[in-house]
Amino acid sequence: FAQHSAADVQREDVAGFDFEEIPLRVHGAGGLDAFPALVDQGGSVALRVFENSDEAAAAHRHGVMRLLRLALTTEIKRAARQLPLAQGVALRWAPLGDAQTLRAEVVDGALDALLQQADVEVRTRGAFSALRDALARELFGAAMMRLQSVEAVVSAQAELRPWLEPPLPGFARASHDDLHEQLDLLLAPSFLCTLEHAHLAELPRYLKAMCLRAERLRQDPARDQRRMLEVLPFWRRLLALRVQGRDGAAWHALRWLLEEWRVSLFAQELGTAQPVSLKRIQRALADAEAEPAAGAGSR
Repeated sequence: FAQHSAADVQREDVAGFDFEEIPLRVHGAGGLDAFPALVDQGGSVALRVFENSDEAAAAHRHGVMRLLRLALTTEIKRAARQLPLAQGVALRWAPLGDAQTLRAEVVDGALDALLQQADVEVRTRGAFSALRDALARELFGAAMMRLQSVEAVVSAQAELRPWLEPPLPGFARASHDDLHEQLDLLLAPSFLCTLEHAHLAELPRYLKAMCLRAERLRQDPARDQRRMLEVLPFWRRLLALRVQGRDGAAWHALRWLLEEWRVSLFAQELGTAQPVSLKRIQRALADAEAEPAAGAGSR
């Protein structure tokens, strides 16, 4: 038990891990235990004291991650500068942004994945420095691995885009609107840095399935509409839940299950990454609707 009071340890505007040690617990009001933790504030962190140890642990994890990002600023910028883009990638990415943003988001996503895997429950200067150095060594290699998936996504979305516009004005408008909505969610702003690598790696298959659907749509729009109407009620609920801020873990499970269902309906030959059926979709929707709104959903 660290012999500190709550008032002794609290600090604001902390930009570096300059503590010798952050105690797990201190004396709080009335002699009760209190639990110090770093709290993420965006450009800095604060050292606060919590009454609940679980809340303190959750906050501390995010606070340490923020300090690690700040401590790795030089390495992040260097990795983004050095990240090689294959010929034509920047051009194919142009509808979504510039090459500089592409590199930065790839590196940011790679760092986020490393942080999620790391043991960030550090409370001493030595442990923080060791973790920071380990992440610095791993960052560029992780970014290169992520870039491989990103380049496949960039190529797949470029192949798809010409098929998103109907051959004649008004032709199968509902189906084309559905394709646009699907693409907007798949390639939502900052998706390169927010998607877990496992999901990012599946995006080329989803985009290829959309391309096959769009090609076949021109031959048989009625068939496409029948299949779309199977998906649409669940898709509408998915989007509505997102607007309500109810996009936690169950929402994301439903989201990816719906993507797999679309593959099975419109491009079955590509295969699915998990079993999918109407009953599974219904259960996933029920779970998502039972999940309360949260400040931030998991990915």
